[in-house]
Amino acid sequence: MPLKNDSVKEIFSRLSGKYRINRIIDNHGYGEGVAYFLSESLNELIYKEELQIHYNDYDYQIHANKEYRYIFKNSNITKYFIAPENSLFYRLDFINNSRATGSHLCDKDQYNVPKYIFSFIA
Repeated sequence: MPLKNDSVKEIFSRLSGKYRINRIIDNHGYGEGVAYFLSESLNELIYKEELQIHYNDYDYQIHANKEYRYIFKNSNITKYFIAPENSLFYRLDFINNSRATGSHLCDKDQYNVPKYIFSFIA
């Protein structure tokens, strides 16, 4: 069985690329678009997201652009806001070779993701 550090590093290294996104915004609408993980260095990725947000109760859309920095360090992947000043967004805590948990505080709201599952098709 591979060591946790090797597995997390493998997951991190395979994130580079372009992805199609469909995001449900609970009770408000949905977003569709693309995301990119762009390699900055061996242990750093820049994430860019371009979404069209569609609201359930409104007859309009908005275009949303987001950017984050992902860092691989100490067998974990940490996500930072690029602005302001590279502040911490959240850290993925790996519980085994392919599963992680994460949480972050946004103003007064705490967001918890009980399970991320990473699998890659060969």
